[in-house]
Amino acid sequence: ALPISMDVGVGERQFRKVIAAATARFIPAGRIAEIRPNFPAEAAVLANERDTLRHADPGDPQIRDLNLESRRMVNQHKRTKWIEHLKSCNLSTGVSKLWLLLSNPKSHDDRAEVQFNGHASSDPKKCACYFSRQFTLHPSV
Repeated sequence: ALPISMDVGVGERQFRKVIAAATARFIPAGRIAEIRPNFPAEAAVLANERDTLRHADPGDPQIRDLNLESRRMVNQHKRTKWIEHLKSCNLSTGVSKLWLLLSNPKSHDDRAEVQFNGHASSDPKKCACYFSRQFTLHPSV
């Protein structure tokens, strides 16, 4: 129990300290590792299975199949979300969403997947890395 102070300012400071300590202890802060944006739960299960296989045997041929299947699920999920967004921009609910979409057509992530020597990626940095690796010598490991 807190000692009760007769001064309102002191009591408020004590109360705020208790609330701040409880917040720091019981409310999580920072990045939540389990949540991946635009990554459906089914694809997360496949990704975890792939990671387990990769940890056990990096050369397992099933890893590539799991990659392709999870990538297909993610792309389908993104496509579905985009179609839902377009459907929500109809004229009966107001034109503000539609005008925002028309004024900034690149506001959604529509990067196409590019393949380089068996590696596929839609991330610009990874694409640049795979592209440059085609023209530089690397020892085979």
